[in-house]
Amino acid sequence: MEMDVLSLGGLQSLFQCAVLKVVDSLPDHLASIYNLPVNVKDRILHLMMKRGLITDENIAQGCRHLQVVYLRRCSNITDSAVVEFSEKCPFLRDLDIGGCHLITDNALRALGENTNVLRSLNISHSQVTDEGILSLVTGKSGQTSLMELHINHCTQLTDEAVEAVAQFCSNIDIFIFSGCPKMTGKWLVVISCNECPAIG
Repeated sequence: MEMDVLSLGGLQSLFQCAVLKVVDSLPDHLASIYNLPVNVKDRILHLMMKRGLITDENIAQGCRHLQVVYLRRCSNITDSAVVEFSEKCPFLRDLDIGGCHLITDNALRALGENTNVLRSLNISHSQVTDEGILSLVTGKSGQTSLMELHINHCTQLTDEAVEAVAQFCSNIDIFIFSGCPKMTGKWLVVISCNECPAIG
């Protein structure tokens, strides 16, 4: 019986049911999203993000004005999604892809090349390497607008990643890099030499 779906043992709320209905029908109507008002498109995408329902295929459909993207622990997100955002969302300011373990240097390369106003980035628990960090911090946003960076538990990163951030990101206020086993502590010397009191 259909009412059972909305019972306590089924979906948690009518709201969730409505969101799931929208998401289910989204693939059939992707072209129509472009015609929706900006605030409606952004709200749909925001709701999908919060529930981990974003995929590479439906990521940036007509959402040019997005500024804040929260994809934390969306395990099906890959570099392709980040490339889409970097190319199609010129106002992207805050991006949280922490826990998206499929993210690699290709995503950081795209952010370095395409974003101009990126202020906050969380790439914790990803597969990025020092090369990817260098691509990010030498890009437009890295040198001008990036103020917050989370790279904790990125097991491929070394002291060179910290050195690159200290050298190129003059506006950094928050920099979290704990749980990176290849870091030796050499970065302490680099930070004191570069006089970066905001990094600690």
